[in-house]
Amino acid sequence: MIGSVTGIEVKLLPTWQITHLHVSLTEETTRELGYKKPFLGSVEVLIPISIVKAVGDLISLNKHCRTQRYSGVHQKIKI
Repeated sequence: MIGSVTGIEVKLLPTWQITHLHVSLTEETTRELGYKKPFLGSVEVLIPISIVKAVGDLISLNKHCRTQRYSGVHQKIKI
């Protein structure tokens, strides 16, 4: 498990379409991917729907994120 889904990005036009998942990474995944953990809270990334393989109680990805950062995954910076 890499983290928890905390939100979604939606493209409204021309039709409603989910484009990204907001995922709050676990501490282990944060370290493995080389992100710097903030003093309070956790690292949140945007994962494109294009790498989602299946959705259920868990969301499966069609790429292995623990060995590399996805080119399509962007760190969301909270201010």
